[in-house]
Amino acid sequence: AVILTALGLLVIGFYIWISYSGNIHEVIPGTVIRSAQLNPRQLNQVLNRYRIRSIIDMSPGNKLHNKELQFSRTHHIRHFDLGINVHGFCPPNELLKLTQLIETAPKPLLVHCRQGIDRTGLASAIAAILYSSDLRTIKKQISYRYADMWPTSVGIKTITKYIAWCQQQRLSLNKHTFTSWINSLTNGKMINALPLQ
Repeated sequence: AVILTALGLLVIGFYIWISYSGNIHEVIPGTVIRSAQLNPRQLNQVLNRYRIRSIIDMSPGNKLHNKELQFSRTHHIRHFDLGINVHGFCPPNELLKLTQLIETAPKPLLVHCRQGIDRTGLASAIAAILYSSDLRTIKKQISYRYADMWPTSVGIKTITKYIAWCQQQRLSLNKHTFTSWINSLTNGKMINALPLQ
């Protein structure tokens, strides 16, 4: 019981630290940065350090959302909202939309959700697929390093299926195979992504 209590307190402390710190990390140096939902002070720090030119917010509607929109307008940062569920497999049309946003948004790009864990892990892993194709870098984005530990996490659930598909097909992890995989999810039918904002 003592060990379980200690582990529980450790996990709670880790989540509190993530919330306080903003969970800010570079995914692809000079190109993609990941974080939790940031307050204006933290956004200013990220702007000064990384010179971000766009933001993808995967948890629109939370209490800091309007402040982030105002910050984006003030600093001429492109802002995109894309609500994605925290748990379960990400639907193919949302996957394609997110992939297109990551690929076409002005760089450096900040991707985030509320805590910078599940949905941010998904977006960060996609960025790693697009710009790195390194399995270790891809897997790191959906790992305990960023508190992504639940098997039902949208990042873990979605990206592990893509990796397994590539291994089964004997294909490398890259932009082309990722797009092919998304298309295969709809039986080869082309997916119409939502229009960009």
